[in-house]
Amino acid sequence: KMIFLDLDGTLLDDHKNLPKENREAIDAALNMGHKVLVCTGRPLSSAIKLLPMFGLDKPGCYAITFNGGLIYDAGAKCAIYQKTLPLDLVKHVFEKAYEFENIHIQTYTDHHVICEYDTKEGRDYSRKTRTDRKVVHDIFEELNGQEPCKMLAIAFDTDRRQIAAFRDFM
Repeated sequence: KMIFLDLDGTLLDDHKNLPKENREAIDAALNMGHKVLVCTGRPLSSAIKLLPMFGLDKPGCYAITFNGGLIYDAGAKCAIYQKTLPLDLVKHVFEKAYEFENIHIQTYTDHHVICEYDTKEGRDYSRKTRTDRKVVHDIFEELNGQEPCKMLAIAFDTDRRQIAAFRDFM
């Protein structure tokens, strides 16, 4: 049997801590031979930091990261599935995002969130997900030919109209 758990707002409390009851339930499931899969939109680098803190870095534990773009076997410490985005698509989406006002756009390397502009939204995202962030001159130079698993667009100051217009445009 497998148990799929979302991180933020489900497994973790509002302070990003694992309540004792949840940890006990996970331990009981693992002791019964069940698999525990943590599901998150977060990048792998963030999940890898959290798994040991919550005792989820042993055989039978997995992390589905990047909204399903990568599955990580926490016991074996390796990716077992990865779906990436073609670089020409990434380039297109970044170019279009820059045409809109008040949109922060970012993507990911194996170890960092990367973006070309330092924004409050980018800083907040990295803080909340405990992910290292790099502001770079050229996203594609930083990616160095590696296709990312995910891109993320965030509206400044919760301007939902801008992000909706961008989504509709794409």
